[in-house]
Amino acid sequence: MFRIILITLLCTSKLFATTKAYTGPIDFGRPATQEELSTYPITQYPDGKSLPIGQGTYAEGLKLYGDHCASCHGSQMEGKVAFGAPRLIGGRGTITGKGKPIKTIESFWPNAVSLYDYISRAMPFLTPKILTANEVYALCAYILGEARIISKTDQLDQDSLPKVSMPNEGGFIDPFKKNSRPAA
Repeated sequence: MFRIILITLLCTSKLFATTKAYTGPIDFGRPATQEELSTYPITQYPDGKSLPIGQGTYAEGLKLYGDHCASCHGSQMEGKVAFGAPRLIGGRGTITGKGKPIKTIESFWPNAVSLYDYISRAMPFLTPKILTANEVYALCAYILGEARIISKTDQLDQDSLPKVSMPNEGGFIDPFKKNSRPAA
């Protein structure tokens, strides 16, 4: 057995020692143009400056939630473990280091722009990126309204969404602010 392993090691080391690395150009594809890059926002920052123009309301979001979200997240946003779909609301004040935290939009999201960003990129799970900007704003309004973070009569858009104060926004280090520390 030892001889087989030794022979295998000697043969493969000889093979790799004689193989030369490819150093030529990689002639595959082309760099994206600035115009192409500008149509796809890479990052949504908390200040909302890269959010698309649009608007949505709680009432619009209610219908959209039923059509696109409830089958996985539940009609009351309770989540469905069998689908791997998390609970969306509740859990406020549970991230304290005592007991098991309940990670939801209310308890674990530092800003509302992150909610927009996540929905627009990753939801609905089976057909991501199908929602328009107006539909994503409406879903944000519905979810935040149900969580009592905003009023159910509020309209959300690219200007108002970044101004939403999330319940646990002080519980995070803000990488965009100098000397940021989580609230005690």
